[in-house]
Amino acid sequence: YTDNIIHHRLANDERGWKQLSKRVFSSQSEQDKQSALLELHRFKLQMDRAHLIQSAMEVQTAEAEAERTRMNEECVAIVDQNKQLLYELQQAQIDRQRKMEYDVLASEIFKYPSRDDSLQAIDALDKSIKQLHDTKDQQRNTFSKRAVTFAEILDACERLRGDVGAEAEEGRRRALLEMELEGENEGEGEGDTEQHSAKSKLDPHAAAFEPGTAKKSGDLEEGEEDEE
Repeated sequence: YTDNIIHHRLANDERGWKQLSKRVFSSQSEQDKQSALLELHRFKLQMDRAHLIQSAMEVQTAEAEAERTRMNEECVAIVDQNKQLLYELQQAQIDRQRKMEYDVLASEIFKYPSRDDSLQAIDALDKSIKQLHDTKDQQRNTFSKRAVTFAEILDACERLRGDVGAEAEEGRRRALLEMELEGENEGEGEGDTEQHSAKSKLDPHAAAFEPGTAKKSGDLEEGEEDEE
């Protein structure tokens, strides 16, 4: 309480109040009393004016405090808004970066054919592969048939060569027998002369005649031409 009184006295100048009190209590004449009353009334007016000023200052202080509170709230709101804007900016930058990456990826994807085109190409390749397999099977069957036919031709050639060789050998044997029989019938002298003449026409060192060999070569060439 004492501290409040001291603080109040330090804040308010009491010299005018003390002088006025001293003047009122020391007044003797009527004029001095009237002058003191006027001075007291003027002091009261000053006090009222001071109260008005104080009230105005209190109102201004309250308004200033309210303004300060409002400004603080606006500052907080602006800070929050800036944070929100910064977050939205970061999200926009992320979205833009993703969009750029998506555009690059989309451009790479569009370089390749569409799914329908790819499926059509795959179907076409499957058909081509199937046709190749069918052609391969047909060629394999054709080659197998040709191989069987060629083997049959070779077998027939072998049999034909054997038959021709046998017929040639039989003809040769018959010719020799006929020659011997003719020589015996014509006489011993003439037979010796004719036999000597016939033998002189033949090469004693020549190989034996085999007609089947020439026939075999000709048949084999014909079989190879048929196969080709």
